[in-house]
Amino acid sequence: MKLKLKPLTTGEFAKICNVKKHTLFHYDDIGLLKPDYYDEMDIDFILIVSLIYFISMMKELGMSLDEIKFYLNSRTPEQMEELFTSKINQISNEIKRLKENKRILKSRIDKIQYA
Repeated sequence: MKLKLKPLTTGEFAKICNVKKHTLFHYDDIGLLKPDYYDEMDIDFILIVSLIYFISMMKELGMSLDEIKFYLNSRTPEQMEELFTSKINQISNEIKRLKENKRILKSRIDKIQYA
């Protein structure tokens, strides 16, 4: 006997991906992510989950949904490498800036304690 599983609801899929279902609806509305359905037994399921993770990561790094959509629709390996290299450089610069801020704050604490 073959077990037939029904596709996941948008809400169930959203929970798996740790996003709100309205986020999935929005991605669908703007053409960023347009799956026909969410089926755990479908190979596309893994690709969709990976894509949502990628979108979330790029949003966290400050990219707009329009920029993400552009890269997803016209990406080449060279463009993706350039994008990732650029993001790594931005992160490195942010780390330097935060370390400098930390050093300044520690210095001010030392001056306060000395006074």
